[in-house]
Amino acid sequence: MSLLTTFICGVYFAKRFTLIEKLTIVVVAMQPGLLLSRYAIAHDWDLSTSIEGFWVGIYFNRNSLAPVAMVSVISALALLYVVYLTKTDRFRIYKLCILADIVVFGFVVVLRTHSNTPIGGLIAFGAVVLFWEALRHSSLKSLLGNLKQTRSVLPYLLRW
Repeated sequence: MSLLTTFICGVYFAKRFTLIEKLTIVVVAMQPGLLLSRYAIAHDWDLSTSIEGFWVGIYFNRNSLAPVAMVSVISALALLYVVYLTKTDRFRIYKLCILADIVVFGFVVVLRTHSNTPIGGLIAFGAVVLFWEALRHSSLKSLLGNLKQTRSVLPYLLRW
């Protein structure tokens, strides 16, 4: 039942909101946990840091805090890119500064947790983005021009 509920919520989220709305929702949703974790660490709450001195915040585990911070960083970077491309927005510079601050804050949290898992996730995310951008700009795009070829060649490439 929980898997079905999660699936339905994910499909609703994907269909209901635009890309900018989705990115904004994710960035905003990550901040309360990160800010409260930072507050807990700054005020030396019990168990907000591990015995080794790693940040764990309100999540009680560095491998729970770090992915939240990395999701915030990746979403904020994507939103930063979208805002950067929007040249006509009169509040653009403010948005860029706020998003850059969120990215830096998230990276600091990730680094202070000393968790390697989100760093690997960021590297994998970067590799996928680079692959798709290279595919999009390569001469292979012309080979995948019509829909019939796309349906037959793309699954073959994805199986590699």
